[in-house]
Amino acid sequence: TGSSEDPIIFDACKAFRDGGGICVSNGNQAVVSLDYCEITGCEAKATSGGGIFSNAKSLEVNHSTIDSCKGNWCGGGIAVIYGTATIENSTLSDNRAVGHAGGGIYTQGTSLSLSNTTINGHANLEAATVNAVEGGGIYAAAGVLSISGSSVITDCTVSNNGGAIYNASTAVPDGSEVMPTITNDHAASTHATAGTVTITGLTING
Repeated sequence: TGSSEDPIIFDACKAFRDGGGICVSNGNQAVVSLDYCEITGCEAKATSGGGIFSNAKSLEVNHSTIDSCKGNWCGGGIAVIYGTATIENSTLSDNRAVGHAGGGIYTQGTSLSLSNTTINGHANLEAATVNAVEGGGIYAAAGVLSISGSSVITDCTVSNNGGAIYNASTAVPDGSEVMPTITNDHAASTHATAGTVTITGLTING
């Protein structure tokens, strides 16, 4: 745990497989809490979670920044498999999932709660660079997705479906805003394939 004056910094870290910055693997009983972390330029070279990979029982990320990270399969910023994940008061910028899904966040079988968090696909990336094949901001599969507070997903791009969100979970966004998104082949900010999608107080521009 860091502080606003003295954050914990992970810079340009690389992992051969999962979790370029932080990896919690085989930790289905682990409870992980990250406060005031700065994870920048990290990479999961073979698979997922450029910034963070977790299959912990519970992952909490608060007051943190994940910037310019790359997962070479899924989850450029964060990849979470099973368990629960809560991301609050944080910013994910310029993250990429090169091979598949979830430029900002990828979840599978996870209960993901996002609050007061910004996912910006192109704060500094070149315009032609896509954040993922699917789910430029978030890719959620076989779990529960809840978005609340003043969360913003902006300027995320994909080469297939779901510029902002690709949802194959039960999704409940509430009181959040999705700013301009671009999909190169399919003009859709949100793409749903399964589950029940309930959207309340959500604005999509562009």
